[in-house]
Amino acid sequence: MQDLIDRLPSRARFALALVALAATAGCLRGPTCTEGACREGAVCDLDGTCRPLAQPARRPTVHQAARDFGATRTDRRREALGDQDEALLGGDADGALYLTFALPDRPVERAVLVLHPAPGASGGSSQTVRVARVRPFEGATLTHRSRPTTAELGPARTLAPVTDRPIRIDVTALVHDTELLHLAVSASGEGLPWRIASPLALDGERTPRLELALLPR
Repeated sequence: MQDLIDRLPSRARFALALVALAATAGCLRGPTCTEGACREGAVCDLDGTCRPLAQPARRPTVHQAARDFGATRTDRRREALGDQDEALLGGDADGALYLTFALPDRPVERAVLVLHPAPGASGGSSQTVRVARVRPFEGATLTHRSRPTTAELGPARTLAPVTDRPIRIDVTALVHDTELLHLAVSASGEGLPWRIASPLALDGERTPRLELALLPR
């Protein structure tokens, strides 16, 4: 075989070498992939090979809906408001929202509370929104007069009213090694309170949620 190759013109030998090189490169690259065919932690790249994802992108994210909730306001001190499809935050009603979330049995790298304006909300005044971890409560019986006590203060942010996008608050500091996380969201400010969609909102995309980025076990 080598004698036959040596007898070929130099141009033919060069072309044959290119063909062999391309075939070898194809073997090294491995079989082509299709989207969804790569192992966990990899993605099908443009050249048809499985490429490992960057480390931050490999963090699994879990969206937790509230397991229980309650709402309070000063103009309805004696009433349990856990059957409403929206809650008030701050303003002249001094409204607050209480939420319970289940936590997965894995270390949490980051936790973000996501709240959406209620449908038809028309804004309000600027508010200083606060989140705290509170003692366990039962949303169905929670009233302004029976509010749970604060266990740990969390972040506070002064925000302008929003009607077309969610409020996102980092609550990682309030997440501990427990099965349930009980949060209170309150606000202080003058004028009209904010209308926030509750877990009973008809639009499931607007209900409160806890976004959790999880660390490897």
